[in-house]
Amino acid sequence: MSKKTKKIGTFIVMTTMLAGLTACSQEAKFEKQLELGAESLNAGEYETAITAFETAITLNTSSLEGYAGLVAAMNLNDTDPEEIKELVKEVNDIIRKMSSSETGMTAEEIEMAEEFYMEAANAVSADAKAELEVLENGVEALGEETSIASVYVEKADELIQNYLSENKYEEAVAQAEKVAENVPSDIYAQELATVVTEKAQTEQELIDLMLAAIDIIEAEDWQSLADYTESDELAAIKERVGDAGSYIYLPDGGNTGMGIGYYSFEGCECDQWYYGYYVDGMRSGAGGWYWAANYSEGLYLETYYGEWSEDAPNGTGYKYYEYAGYVEECAVTVENGLLEGIYSHDFVDSKTGTVYTSYYEAVDGEYVEVEVEDWLKDDVPEGRYCYCIVYIDHGDGTESAQWLHTTYGAKYGISHFRE
Repeated sequence: MSKKTKKIGTFIVMTTMLAGLTACSQEAKFEKQLELGAESLNAGEYETAITAFETAITLNTSSLEGYAGLVAAMNLNDTDPEEIKELVKEVNDIIRKMSSSETGMTAEEIEMAEEFYMEAANAVSADAKAELEVLENGVEALGEETSIASVYVEKADELIQNYLSENKYEEAVAQAEKVAENVPSDIYAQELATVVTEKAQTEQELIDLMLAAIDIIEAEDWQSLADYTESDELAAIKERVGDAGSYIYLPDGGNTGMGIGYYSFEGCECDQWYYGYYVDGMRSGAGGWYWAANYSEGLYLETYYGEWSEDAPNGTGYKYYEYAGYVEECAVTVENGLLEGIYSHDFVDSKTGTVYTSYYEAVDGEYVEVEVEDWLKDDVPEGRYCYCIVYIDHGDGTESAQWLHTTYGAKYGISHFRE
């Protein structure tokens, strides 16, 4: 061997030895930083933990253990979720490359990858859609055989149910189909896709019926509302509501906000509509109640528009009644759906044109006796307490008074607004 050759050989040996020493030193530093990160995490020193895990990653850029620790520390340190999302993108590329390599991933690496995805999902859990996207990345990178797949299906189900409650049926169907595609071996995922699709189709049919009712009510076309309420077209809504129940639809989803409801009551053919504001599924705020039906003498109509609370008319409002040529309308004060106070209002006989002005007092929805002029007392039949004084306008500047026995019975209020 020549001296030149010997020198080169010595250099190679020394370089190899130095590389080994450096590698050992770097590995030791890496392990030390991982240990420091874990200790700081347990001690609640999250910023120190973040720094330690970041240092560990610079020493070993494919360390899934380092990334899992880093995202856990970032989460506990209330790091901006957008920063965590960017980290997920970076690590997701690393995991995909490792998973698709010739050697694949070891069981330990898969476990660390799952831990990373779970920690990242937890970090962005305030945004259900973002949380699911993280888990979905995990399933796509690691395969449906890993335990993260079951967590993904569970979280997807939660998001889908939220979509359904918010009337976002297209999003619900799209998400259910995506889950079934990503986890084809999961029987529940497959059933979920089928059930959600069928539910979305059924609910959309009901929603279309409610939207049609909104158009009629906003147009104040009461004859059409009566015809629509009694039509076979509304059979699907009636079946859902039953003999005593309701179906409520809020265009913006949830159970609070502007919406429309269809209500039915046992023992009463008085199906009616409410169009107004809801709070937690109960009528509350400004709203209108509409009962329109076709009876023997034509259109029967009762409406109330005003204040609601606790699912009943409460406060002030305006009542309108129309049937068989009579029209009656007045401002009212209502407590739990029952009239309260002294009333004076007009109603007109459209057949004769006669205008009647009635005066009466209601307490808890019951008429109470009124002070009757002496000259009328003899005309009030014995035992009649449910009446009001009516003044008839003769159209020539004169009027006369008489008693009028009510046909409403003892409980007079906003008829059948509730059970």
